[in-house]
Amino acid sequence: MSTDQKSISASNLFKYSVGPVELEYAKDWTKAFPGEKEFYYDYGFSIRATAETGEDFHLWTFMYNQNNQDALVLGDLCQTALLITNFSDKEKKLMHPTPFIDKGQNVEDNLPLGSLTCEKGDNSYVWKIDGRVFTAEKDNWRITGEHAGVKTDIRLTQPGQGFFHLGRFEDWKEDGTAGYSTHTKAEGEITVHGRTFKIKGYAVHENLGIRGTTVGVPDRIKYMGMHGHNWVHAFSDEFSWYMLANTAGKRSTGMVTINGEVLAASTPQNVWFEIAEEWLDPQSKQIVPRKWRAYIRTEKGTLEAEMVAYGRSYWTWNRRGGVIIVYALVGQTSSTFTYNDGRVLSAPKQLSFVEHMRTLHDRGSQLQSLDQIL
Repeated sequence: MSTDQKSISASNLFKYSVGPVELEYAKDWTKAFPGEKEFYYDYGFSIRATAETGEDFHLWTFMYNQNNQDALVLGDLCQTALLITNFSDKEKKLMHPTPFIDKGQNVEDNLPLGSLTCEKGDNSYVWKIDGRVFTAEKDNWRITGEHAGVKTDIRLTQPGQGFFHLGRFEDWKEDGTAGYSTHTKAEGEITVHGRTFKIKGYAVHENLGIRGTTVGVPDRIKYMGMHGHNWVHAFSDEFSWYMLANTAGKRSTGMVTINGEVLAASTPQNVWFEIAEEWLDPQSKQIVPRKWRAYIRTEKGTLEAEMVAYGRSYWTWNRRGGVIIVYALVGQTSSTFTYNDGRVLSAPKQLSFVEHMRTLHDRGSQLQSLDQIL
């Protein structure tokens, strides 16, 4: 987005609540506000699982409606990113330049507005784009179809409560946001390169949107600067947790899900991370974090975790006025949750990933620096 165009302040983000995920939240929001100046919406899933044959999976599958100038090209998108590893415990102590499949965020991947469709059934909503299909029913979802050569038939069940870090859909205001994340179980099949894997694990389901009724949507180039914008998830049968934190905007939210109960927190005083180790990617030539310490302080207790990545996929977002690089860093996490009364829950081997989004080039900041010199 050009620097002289007014947009929603990123401070409008991260106003959270906790509650059930209703089926109606899966309706076609892209057509709900026809008078909008700008509109952004995404709906999708990120899955961490293992196969019966021992392989380690991270599947990123999302649908996007980008009718906003920040996106540079107005259009709909379907993204699939798939990373498969099979490292030993010793190999997991090191970071690897892992091969991966990715399609959906290059300029040529943009599809015309209207390519993303949503059909309402008796007790379901079915989203379709470019071969991928998401079917939403009450408290469960199914991911089918084929995109980027990755065929899926995966069911997601047993969600916890929704963590509405962007506000509730029924309260969606003009020039405002709405959206949630919820953790689920995941099980099914992934077929790639002629081989079918039976997988079982966990997922996060995200459903969110931003309305630009009188002004534009937030400029991602600005609030993903410095150490980036980090979307973190770790899963196990003991408990799971989530963190969304950035350094440029100094905002953060987090949740810990224990037996279906969501314990939420916000502000950098209660939700924060520390980068413990970085890695030079020999292919992208980027220095990225690969080890973190994370903390979430809730009303009932405190989470402490150490995450170590051993693989990655990455792609770029070409935005108006710059470029963002996005890393999906996949690894293992050792976490504890200590209740205020002293009880401790331990999860020593959680499946985890970090979506690390960082501004790679901000044309506006370079022009401002040049003005200071001249």
